[in-house]
Amino acid sequence: MNTGLPHRIFWGSSIPLRGEFDKAIAAFAKVVKSKARDSKQEEIRALAFLGLGRLYYEKQSYQQAIKAYQSVDRNSLHFDSALYEIAWVHISLGDSIRAERSLEVLAMASPESRFIPDAKVLRANLLLRNGQFDQATEGFENVANLMAPINTRLAEVVKNHEDMHTYFKGLVQNSDELFDLYAFVPQEALQWAEPAENMTHAMALTEDMGETRKALRELDQLAARVQQALQAQNRVNLFTDLRLRSEQATLLQNRLAVARDRLISSQEGKGSGNAELLQIRSERKKLDALLRDLPKSSEEIAARDSRVQERYNALFREMKTLEVELLGVDARIVALEKFSKDHPELSASSDSGQQNALIAEVNRQKDAAQRYRQEIEQLRLVTEQAKLRIGVGDELYRRDQELRERYSELVRRESQLLASIARNYDPRVINMLSQAENVEKTLKDSQQLLEDSASERAVTMLRELDEELTKLAGYKQQVDVLALESEDVIADVAIADFERLRTRYYQLAVKAEVGRVDVAWARREEHRTRIEALSKDRARELQALDDEFQEVMDEKSFAEAEGDQ
Repeated sequence: MNTGLPHRIFWGSSIPLRGEFDKAIAAFAKVVKSKARDSKQEEIRALAFLGLGRLYYEKQSYQQAIKAYQSVDRNSLHFDSALYEIAWVHISLGDSIRAERSLEVLAMASPESRFIPDAKVLRANLLLRNGQFDQATEGFENVANLMAPINTRLAEVVKNHEDMHTYFKGLVQNSDELFDLYAFVPQEALQWAEPAENMTHAMALTEDMGETRKALRELDQLAARVQQALQAQNRVNLFTDLRLRSEQATLLQNRLAVARDRLISSQEGKGSGNAELLQIRSERKKLDALLRDLPKSSEEIAARDSRVQERYNALFREMKTLEVELLGVDARIVALEKFSKDHPELSASSDSGQQNALIAEVNRQKDAAQRYRQEIEQLRLVTEQAKLRIGVGDELYRRDQELRERYSELVRRESQLLASIARNYDPRVINMLSQAENVEKTLKDSQQLLEDSASERAVTMLRELDEELTKLAGYKQQVDVLALESEDVIADVAIADFERLRTRYYQLAVKAEVGRVDVAWARREEHRTRIEALSKDRARELQALDDEFQEVMDEKSFAEAEGDQ
């Protein structure tokens, strides 16, 4: 049942556009009757209660609207909206006392709500209406104090940049992946306002463009790595089937070299009187230890490759540590710049020479950090390429090949000398050594075939890679064109949203000042009314005294007339 909640919210929100309030109320009622199973569904129910409250308000069913607003959970993200809107319901009912209390609860329950400035202005007006002039003045002054620094900062942005379009366009260009609102709006200004819908879309567009450019850069780097790998000397290592065959051929060559060593060593006691033979044997024995270290199994090859990979992994870890240190440097630089930006009065009061030196030093540190980051990235690319070449055909394998060839040459020379000077030299050894040379030649031919096959595959892949790179270049051009067009559009949207924020905070400041004037005028009217009332009371009292005096005078005249008779 709950799976359709978002759909019902959308449907219930669209119905009032046709003026069918009752159908919309029924749709929202189904949502609020549903049991929320998680926080997301609880938020949807809160939105449904808000929708019901607004619909009942439009129908002037104020008590039902109050009930709907009061159903919004206190822990909901939309609780502040419910409190602010319920205050207007009470105002529509003529109950300014309850409205003022709702706004007071809003200020205490959600002090970070975007409705706070509006709520304070509204509450101050209600206090003014109720004759609580001191509290109303305090409320208006509070809003005025909140708005003053924000309006000053926004005005400075306009003052410092004659061409606002160029300024905002530059901000968009400098935002790599995300166009942050803080880039052009002071942080305190965003506390009491949300970005307009167009601005939200613009920021999402900037983020998408940044992600696209990032993906294209990563594709460029990936293509470069693949290209370098396909052009490497040991391309056999890139293809699993060829690498396994080449490893087997290498193992056979190593085992063959050990067998050749055993065969020739079996004849060491013969022909010992020849100086040239002794020298050849001496050179060959020096290579015996290296020959025995050659890998003789797939496990030994894997272990040796793993040791080499671990060295590169250690290098990667060191580079990661350096990157973390650079992030710390970046954070300190950003914090220093933000502190300087947020406290311009400190920069203005400091010595200009020291200030310029500080700015120059910060710029040097930023350049150095960027340079080190580029060097680390280049080192990473080189290390990754080297790591890809680990295995058949790398430097270790070439060294092994040189060792085997040198050893084979010494064995050949030794066997030839033995055959010519030693009468008791075993002819079977000569035959077996000859067979070993034939086998070795076959293995080399096999290795060459594997390398030729790898080269053919690499050439085909390079051709396909070139085609993809051509397409990628076209995509980059399209993205660049879209980026240029989007920069102008986003700059215009940012300017519009900036002006919207300026207008909002300017109007709030004006409302606060007008409220203070209204309080002063109300005080004046109250004093004037009291003076008029006192004047009327004084006139009535004077008239009463005058009447009493007249009566007394009349009685006196009457008494004198009676006395004369």
